[in-house]
Amino acid sequence: AQTQVRGTVVDEAGDPVIGATIQVKGTAQGTVTDVDGNFNLSAPAGGTLVISYVGMQTQEVPVSANVRVVLASDTELLDELVVTALGISRERKSLGSAVQDVKSDELIKAAPSNVISSLSGKIAGMQVNQAGGQIGASSRIVLRGNSSLGNNQPLIVIDGIPVSNSSIRDNDIDYGSGLNDVNPQDIESVTVLKGGSAAALYGMRAGHGVILITTKTGANRSKGVEIDYDANFNLDNVYHIQRMQNKYGQGYYGDEYNYKLAQQDGYTGSYQDYALGGYDDGIGFKYADSFGGSQEFPGVNDGLDESWGPRLDIGLMIPQYNSPIVDGVRVATPWVSHPSNMKDLFQTGYSTSHNLSLTSRTDNSTTRLSLGYRDQKGVLPNTDLKRYNAGVNSTMSLLKIIEMNMIVNYSRTESDNLPVTEYNASNPMQSMGQWFGRQVDIKDLKANWQTTMNNGYPYNWNSNYHNNPFWSLYKNTNSYQRNRVFGKTSLFVSPTDYLKFEARLGLDYFDSMSKPVVTYGSNETTLGTGTGEWHGGWFRLNNQKNTEWNADFIAYFNKSF
Repeated sequence: AQTQVRGTVVDEAGDPVIGATIQVKGTAQGTVTDVDGNFNLSAPAGGTLVISYVGMQTQEVPVSANVRVVLASDTELLDELVVTALGISRERKSLGSAVQDVKSDELIKAAPSNVISSLSGKIAGMQVNQAGGQIGASSRIVLRGNSSLGNNQPLIVIDGIPVSNSSIRDNDIDYGSGLNDVNPQDIESVTVLKGGSAAALYGMRAGHGVILITTKTGANRSKGVEIDYDANFNLDNVYHIQRMQNKYGQGYYGDEYNYKLAQQDGYTGSYQDYALGGYDDGIGFKYADSFGGSQEFPGVNDGLDESWGPRLDIGLMIPQYNSPIVDGVRVATPWVSHPSNMKDLFQTGYSTSHNLSLTSRTDNSTTRLSLGYRDQKGVLPNTDLKRYNAGVNSTMSLLKIIEMNMIVNYSRTESDNLPVTEYNASNPMQSMGQWFGRQVDIKDLKANWQTTMNNGYPYNWNSNYHNNPFWSLYKNTNSYQRNRVFGKTSLFVSPTDYLKFEARLGLDYFDSMSKPVVTYGSNETTLGTGTGEWHGGWFRLNNQKNTEWNADFIAYFNKSF
């Protein structure tokens, strides 16, 4: 059972703590406090809330309807070293700007599908908005709200090298964000720099803050060789489906109110006759062929896709798209609702991940090798996403004063089909969520999507505007492959114990290929409504490449006088 939690977070002086993170322990579910220190969150009864804020001690409290938490200052935390601009480590208390970091254990405890999901609810003032619930969807990150009319997302820096987090969208398909390529299991920590002074070294690109990602090195391991293996399996179900009315089915003006108006106008027929267009052939519903039928066998509003028609579940008998045909005429069948027709579109998705790492440490070198594999099946049928990761992070002392570090990460993302989004005939959520007939049985559409109707069109409840959702998911596929390499190599020279020089070269490269397909017979390929003719369908091959090099020379001076 879920409990609606309302609470307040204050400091030792009783002042509200703005932007404190409240997280349900063991999950990625969370929120942040508002300007009054208040929060509102739905959490499982008997669970635990974890409340944290930078510079204060983290507290855990049991879930209850009303919560008041007093956070105490954490003096030890202020002495902690954090990674700042250009990968330089400094004491937190010496910084003049807001900094918050998240460690590896917090990122991976809920086995998130990507780094962005793992950060949700863990950073004060960070808003993570996912473009949709479909598999592989991109996400938008904003720190401390929007500050301009353009792109307000922070700069992403991995091991000191700026990398792209741009979202790729084409042909109403969301191919995901750049950070989706990063394996959460390879991350040591994530540091968020929110102040302008902290981001100054990265220029205008960091005007909205910086997210610094430090990958694992193995430097904290014992000498010798260690092997780690991690596996996760998650099930995914749709959390919420919009509520639909189930009183009226497909058609126009078929309700009892308009029937009474017809009676006041002198109509003496029954509601059954009225529902079939007995009063007016533009009122009610009767399926012929989805295009109005013929003079001999006319339809009533059978090309419309809205549910303003006759009352459902009161015993009406109306010809429908799946009614049997006898002597060329569709036999009337029960006019009943299908309340779960949207729910029946979805399936239980799953994700499985496997990660293997090998760490070797000697007196003169530390090397970490990692391999990762993630396989996802979406909650929409025939949608999937696979990701392969490989990485190497090696540091070697070549001479007493010379050290070399090399970090290389490779990622390959594959999908045989990503779902279409936005206003598109091949987007099941658009055609079902915005229009649709409430009398339609989605299980019937699933069982017959590969067959052809007597009007010459693919089997569907409406041949005028929409595709059968299963036709779209199995025929109009959108395959995608992306290869990405990012990393850096650094050469350190330390002529004295207080002076060090670093020459660094960084690379971020990706090469993506997408292939959207619209099959002959789809609504998008028709040559005219009701013609039963289509052009030959189409597919596109889209190739996108991006390369960014960054070169730095940095001098470090650290001496007390």
